Amino acid sequence: MKAMPKILIVDDEQRMCESIKFLLERYEFDVDFDTNPVNALQNLPGPGYDLFLMDISMPGMDGFQLMEHVLGRIPGALVIIMTGNASVESAVRALKKGAYDFIKKPFEHEELIKTVSNAIEKKKLKNENKNIAKKLDRSKRDYQYLIQSSPDLIYILDSENRFVFTNSAFGRHLGYDGKELIGKPFNSIIKKESIDGINSLSNKRRKINQMSNGFELELCHSGEDNECKIFEIMHMAIDSGGRGLYTFEVTDTENDKKFTGTYGIGRDITIRKALEVRLNQNQKMDAIGTLAGGIAHDFNNILAAIMGNVELAQFDIEDDNPVGKCLDQILKASYRAKDLVMQILDFSRQSKVDRRAIQVKPIIQEALKLLRASLPSTIEIRTSITSEVCPVLADSTQIHQVLINLCTNAKHAMAEKGGVLMVGLQPRELDADNSDDYPDLEPGRYLELSISDTGYGMDAEIQKRIFEPYFTTKEKHVGTGMGLSVVHGIVKSYGGSICVESNKKVGTIFKVLFPIVENMENVQGQTVAHLPTGKERILFVDDERVLADIGKEMLERLGYSVAASTGPNEALEVFKIQPDAFDLVITDMTMPIMTGDMLAKEIMQIRTDIPILLCSGFSEIMNVDKANSIGIKDFLMKPLAIQELAYNVRKAIDEA
Repeated sequence: MKAMPKILIVDDEQRMCESIKFLLERYEFDVDFDTNPVNALQNLPGPGYDLFLMDISMPGMDGFQLMEHVLGRIPGALVIIMTGNASVESAVRALKKGAYDFIKKPFEHEELIKTVSNAIEKKKLKNENKNIAKKLDRSKRDYQYLIQSSPDLIYILDSENRFVFTNSAFGRHLGYDGKELIGKPFNSIIKKESIDGINSLSNKRRKINQMSNGFELELCHSGEDNECKIFEIMHMAIDSGGRGLYTFEVTDTENDKKFTGTYGIGRDITIRKALEVRLNQNQKMDAIGTLAGGIAHDFNNILAAIMGNVELAQFDIEDDNPVGKCLDQILKASYRAKDLVMQILDFSRQSKVDRRAIQVKPIIQEALKLLRASLPSTIEIRTSITSEVCPVLADSTQIHQVLINLCTNAKHAMAEKGGVLMVGLQPRELDADNSDDYPDLEPGRYLELSISDTGYGMDAEIQKRIFEPYFTTKEKHVGTGMGLSVVHGIVKSYGGSICVESNKKVGTIFKVLFPIVENMENVQGQTVAHLPTGKERILFVDDERVLADIGKEMLERLGYSVAASTGPNEALEVFKIQPDAFDLVITDMTMPIMTGDMLAKEIMQIRTDIPILLCSGFSEIMNVDKANSIGIKDFLMKPLAIQELAYNVRKAIDEA
């Protein structure tokens, strides 16, 4: 139920009070009266009156005095003065003291009701306006809070694309404070290469009153480093009511609207774009992995045929035959090709790294021969390589990869003016007095590989980021930013460390430390005077005839009796007929109809003690651990040198 307006009448004449009360209550007003002004004042503020009707002439306190007290206690109270001796002066005095109106006695009923009703309506409107003002004020505060705390850039441009408003996100993202941008053109913060594009878009948008898709834009930081961030700028068209991105001024023609400004929102997508680049790069790496896996098997089979025939030819020529040198070079090139395939597989995370104690010196020397052919004549290679034997526990392909990546970086640094590429290799002793550059290394003996150039160098900020994946200072399509991160990962996995020293326009030096292996046994590269041989009978299975023939001949040269087969089903039938006639089975992994592991399982069901060697140019589904788990002695990667084949065959037979 709606509450009735409350009115208090103060008049020393009781009959007047009762008469007015009776009249007002007929019009649904809630009315009280008091004939004593002092008493009425003592009871204030009372039950909350909406209006006071006061006589001017009253004993003890006149209406002006009472009104002054009421307005003092109840700010904004509505007061109507009643008087029987009205004059212009008294009316002006009443209004000046804060009265809403005055009415002269005697008055017409309609006049009283109209005056009272107008006063009540005014109070109602005044209260509503206060509430609206409070809501507007709160809405404004909420709007300002949302705008200023938004992580996105929010701005307003005038018709000439000058800033009219910017929120605080400009400071957080781009370093602009407060009103620093006000009055400046939007182009002043855009990367120069993007200005023509944004001008074209702005001119187009002046003529279109519809929603547009977001577009990417590089905005520059206020600092001296000219760092740019990528933002997605959203445009929302508006109608003539003033909603949306553009404000239009309606002219005489209804559809003719004049462009007057722009509302803009910019979202920082720098990290998102970097992640997209990473994703694209990872997809490229996946593609490389798929390609590597696809070609590795066939390519290694081709290498196996080349290497096998070369090694067989080496058996048949005299030591002083000049052809021997040619065969040595062919074999060396084949090993290089084998390593390159393994490097691709390793880079695509599809190969298992085989670490052993190796000599780094011959790997560095071989890699430098390849580099000399690829470097421009303006770059001179100098070396300072120790003659001391310093083996490290590593993979030869990865050492080659470290050197090539670091030297390629040096090449790019000297591409314009040329210079000197210096490669050093020497032992280094780390102790408490000289280990400041390598705080993550324990004191001890290390092999230091150093690569220096006389190129343009790097500043401190770039040096902090050079080992980050995908970070590169090269132009687009020149580098991926993966080289140094791969080098860093390899070195760290060996328990080593890498540091860089660089000065602008002077050059850069990378120093890589590998832990030296003190135990000299089983160092790769030792010559073998004698190959282990035997007289046992071997079943050799490979679906490629040339590889089956080469495997058969190599094993027979080692003294073994060999039955070669090009089909897994055929080989299984041969084994079923005489299962005790064989001492070892060697089978290829990837074969039609039946894979090598499936053939091995069938053979072991017939004879559980038969040793089996599984070989493959490449397999995504098989590795040493899986092979061992199903009872296979070992899993060997093609191409196999005769030395490797001889030792693995002898080991498998002897351990059976």
